[in-house]
Amino acid sequence: MPARIITIANQKGGAGKTTIAMSIAGALALRSTKVLVVDADAQGTATQWAGSAPEAKPFIATVISLAHANGKLHQMIKPMVSDYDYIIIDCPPSVNEQASQSALLVSELCLVPLQPTPADMWATVGIFELVKKARTINPDLKAFAVANRVNSSNLNRQVMGVMEDNEIELLKSRLGNRTSFQESTIRGTTPHHLGAAHKVAAAEIDALVIEVFEKMGWEL
Repeated sequence: MPARIITIANQKGGAGKTTIAMSIAGALALRSTKVLVVDADAQGTATQWAGSAPEAKPFIATVISLAHANGKLHQMIKPMVSDYDYIIIDCPPSVNEQASQSALLVSELCLVPLQPTPADMWATVGIFELVKKARTINPDLKAFAVANRVNSSNLNRQVMGVMEDNEIELLKSRLGNRTSFQESTIRGTTPHHLGAAHKVAAAEIDALVIEVFEKMGWEL
C-alpha cells in the first residue's frame, strides 16, 4: 500500500506547523510504522529539530529536506510513496505558495495549525483557498484545522468559539501551550520520549492522531 500523505500547512508563519508535523510523525513511528517527514520550508526547522537528536538516539522518523523543490515537490515525493507508510510534509508559510500547492496535489489530508488569535483566523482564508484550488485536481483532499498553543484565557475561548461556528471544521483535539514541545525541539525528540513529566503533551498528540484517523476512516 502506498504511503498516506499528510500536509501540514498554513499561510502564516509561527503557527506551529513543524511542532505538529514532528509530533505526529513521532507518534506514528512509535507504532512500528515507517514515517518520512519532508521539510519543504527553507527555514529548515524540521531538519534542525531532527539534527538536534544525539547520534546514539536519532529522531524516530526519517527527516529529509526538499526545500528547493518548490512547485515540483509532488513529483519528488511520488517515488518515495512505496518506501513509507506515512509521509508528512511540513510546508513553508505563504511566501512560497508553490510548495504548499504542490504538496496538496498528492496529499490525502491537510492539517492547518492555528493559534487561537484573530491573526491566525484571518490567515486561514489563504490556505483554505489553496485547498479549494488543489481539489480541482485532487478532489478527495480533506482539510481540518488544529488548535495549537491553547490556554484558558478569555481571548482564546472567544476565538475558539468563532472558529467552531464558521465553515472551517476544527478538530476537537488541541495542543496546549506547553514547554514540552519546546524541549522536544531542543532535544531532537517528541514528548513521548521525554518521560512522565511530559505525559500530558504526549496524550494530546495521541488524541489528535486518533481523531484524525477516525475522521479519515484510516486504521491505526
